[in-house]
Amino acid sequence: MDDDTPPPTDLTPDAAAGDAAGEPADPGAGPQTLGAWWRGQLGWFVALAAFALVSDVGSKFVAIELMPDRVFYNPTGYFGIDQVLMGVITVAVLTLVGLLFRGRQITHAPVLWGSGGLLVGAVFAQAVSALVWEEGVPDFIEMGLYTVNVADVYLVVGLVTLFGSLAHNGARFVLAGRALRDGS
Repeated sequence: MDDDTPPPTDLTPDAAAGDAAGEPADPGAGPQTLGAWWRGQLGWFVALAAFALVSDVGSKFVAIELMPDRVFYNPTGYFGIDQVLMGVITVAVLTLVGLLFRGRQITHAPVLWGSGGLLVGAVFAQAVSALVWEEGVPDFIEMGLYTVNVADVYLVVGLVTLFGSLAHNGARFVLAGRALRDGS
């Protein structure tokens, strides 16, 4: 037996190509597989979508139980095709932008996917609320002239972080394109 033979490893091709966060395990290992990249992005998306959905609906139950006199039911909330369509469009746009970034070797953009998850989770939380409460979607957070709920806050935070991430990663996208074009 030759002593120069490296010991066997138990790494799968995906593990050797990249970790779940989207970074290469070994800089010399080459580009990460599409499957590893997608799982890394999807983790942020699913985690924050689930968080937004559960925390919003849960906060409405708590507010109704603890302070029923301060809850305003918004009758304009409903579950419709436009909410489903908004979720599908958000996922499609994030996938397209993510693939464009990946083409320029920008493989790690968790804020982009996290903010998308927050947006989709908030949209579906509002839809669930419209189905659960016949009176309308419960709003209980007073903000000046408006009364809102946790999902409304998540929508604002999601949009701000989404646009911030797009601006930040957009600059990286342009610089990476220039570097690829110049061969450096």
